[in-house]
Amino acid sequence: MSALQIPVARPPETTTAGIHAVRGSAADTAMIEGWAGGTGRSLGRGDMALLIRHHPGALLIGILDGRPVSATATAGYDGFCFTGAPIVDPAFRGRGIEEPTVELVLSNIPDCPVALEAPPGMRDFFAARGFYTRWRTISFAGPVPAPRATDARVAPLHAKLYGQAAVLDARCFPADRTALAVDWSQGPGRYALGFVEGNRLRGYGVIRPGIGAARIGPICAADPRVAAALFDALAEHAGQHGARAIAIDVPEPNRAAMALCETRGLSYDSETLRMVRSCPGNAERAVDLTMLYGLTSRELG
Repeated sequence: MSALQIPVARPPETTTAGIHAVRGSAADTAMIEGWAGGTGRSLGRGDMALLIRHHPGALLIGILDGRPVSATATAGYDGFCFTGAPIVDPAFRGRGIEEPTVELVLSNIPDCPVALEAPPGMRDFFAARGFYTRWRTISFAGPVPAPRATDARVAPLHAKLYGQAAVLDARCFPADRTALAVDWSQGPGRYALGFVEGNRLRGYGVIRPGIGAARIGPICAADPRVAAALFDALAEHAGQHGARAIAIDVPEPNRAAMALCETRGLSYDSETLRMVRSCPGNAERAVDLTMLYGLTSRELG
């Protein structure tokens, strides 16, 4: 299955809220980042533009009375889709825009397993449409921690390690997305580190500029010591480049990841629910939560 194809337009009568959909482009991403600012969303700078490069049909814009009011992105992989929760123009929040936007998205997703990060207030909405909760995702945030001793096995991720990094990503996400994972690690403003032991990549992590805080994600690591070494080095890099705060999205079942955030002085910021809709005869690939210390993002999985 190729990138999800959203139709260019739908008639206004598609939803009771009078919203129709158009396919977005990279030109819309600055607007969406602006909507997300100050709302606790985990978008980093350039995240949406990067996603669209790999999935040109991913972005859907909700239109009401000729004006863009909402957006969501859905990436299709081989036998799996991940869709983000809707982002709504602040001027239209509280008007029931989220649910009809999601209805438009779900109506365009093919028959395959679908996962998303749902705001707690939309749990019942998604449950009524066949989704069930896998885990809570906790967003931790706080001031950049004081620097700690650097582990000599941590170094910038270079091209010779990209293949191994993609293998680690594939253990932490329900589909292969090698090209996106590599691009995510080397895009503008992004800094990626690997933990190499015995010529083997034992973990890697990425930090990128965010809205209000530098955002760490993903961190995929073989064990807690590897994750801690990567986290500390990424946080130190953020501080050296002017960040005052950092944030990371952690799957709650990984208790070591939760403890790592707490020992570094971060605290609970917000939460979402990882929800999944199964598809008969097309099983979703399992995620190794013991290796997942930080999601790539709540919008992309």
